[in-house]
Amino acid sequence: MTNLALDLARVSGAAWEVDGVYVTMCFTLGKRGDVDGHVVCLYGILRSLVASVRPEKIVCENDIGRGSGSRTLQAYHTVARLVAAEFGIPFEYGLNSSSARRHAFGTSIADKELAARHARLIFPIPRSATADEIDAIILLEAVKALDKERAFAAMTKKQRKRRAA
Repeated sequence: MTNLALDLARVSGAAWEVDGVYVTMCFTLGKRGDVDGHVVCLYGILRSLVASVRPEKIVCENDIGRGSGSRTLQAYHTVARLVAAEFGIPFEYGLNSSSARRHAFGTSIADKELAARHARLIFPIPRSATADEIDAIILLEAVKALDKERAFAAMTKKQRKRRAA
């Protein structure tokens, strides 16, 4: 399954895999304070990205409520949800950065710099990847781990139902 992971902010990161190799993209939405311009820019970037990557699912990191910037991040997530709906692609939103790191690494690493160094040790991350692209890769790996957990839970649930019958 090809997932497109997005770490959305004014400076954003995107990550996906092609034949087991990470592909990343970093993009800046414009000058500070121009939220309307950011939304229009993000919409265009995400439509182009989804059209070229053709993901089966789009995942975004959950905003953890950082004051006034939270409304801006909510607008970015709404744009991502809209693009997903336009392309008929499932949209997953709910992991915050701490949960993503816990699922990707098996342990929670609070410090962003330390998490990036750890990610470089365990995942084949391109040297040129920015911190935002690495965050997107961590989210991508977290969702892959969660998908495996969900598949295993579904499988064991079916086996328990068969035994009960």
